Amino acid sequence: MDIHFSSNTISIMILIAATCTLLPLIYLGYFKAKNGAKLSSFFIGIGFSILFSFIGEAVFNALILFGFGLAGFLRRDIHPVYTALYYSVVSGILAQTGSYIALKYCMKKNPGKENAFVFGLGKGGFECIIYGGVVYITNIILALMVNAFGADGYLTKLGIPETELATRRENIASLASLSTDTMLLDGSERLLALLLHTALAIFVYLAVSHSSRYSSLFPAAILLHIIGYIPVYLSQTGILTNSTLTIVLLLLYSFIVLVAAYRLYHAPLKDA
Repeated sequence: MDIHFSSNTISIMILIAATCTLLPLIYLGYFKAKNGAKLSSFFIGIGFSILFSFIGEAVFNALILFGFGLAGFLRRDIHPVYTALYYSVVSGILAQTGSYIALKYCMKKNPGKENAFVFGLGKGGFECIIYGGVVYITNIILALMVNAFGADGYLTKLGIPETELATRRENIASLASLSTDTMLLDGSERLLALLLHTALAIFVYLAVSHSSRYSSLFPAAILLHIIGYIPVYLSQTGILTNSTLTIVLLLLYSFIVLVAAYRLYHAPLKDA
């Protein structure tokens, strides 16, 4: 039986791709026009996202998992809870340490909480656009091509060697069989990254610029990041199987952190 992507699946893909791609850019344009923040702050955020959340995590995990022989222990099929906790902790520490370094040493030409906010928008927006936008746009194109030519016809047009056809076909079938709940959960995770990085940038900014009063906000940002990502990794390791519950938890948690960040942002403090 040939593989087919349902119209509902393609619609959800389009929704996720559009939301994850456009939301960061729309808000960037709105916030820059309203507050005069520098666009370079956004790109600094992207740079530090790549450096710490992508390259940094990959290098650190390689050192810990393979250098210390923990790769066989921290596996989803063996110790899913420990694995989820490990990846949540690593993500929180590296991401927020990157924010601290950037806001303390690399944003001197872009001072103020407005630029700190845009920096956070760049960090979270990059992850949101790459994983939620680009990946899903690629999936949409694949789905439309498969529906038009069939899986075998599509793979033939790509010139895939016969030795790889079975594997590629299996991958396409897995994608087509994904439930809408699973895709919506994935999209929610991308929005969580956007919201958390943006909100926690304010925490870290205050810890840097008003250290005498708000130094505790830096470890608080790390802890809030870790807590926010625990449901994500528990879902990926198969502990949390209720997608709707996980989505609700992520959105509720993001809202609470955003409210806290909003109040800190509008607190009557002079920028240092």
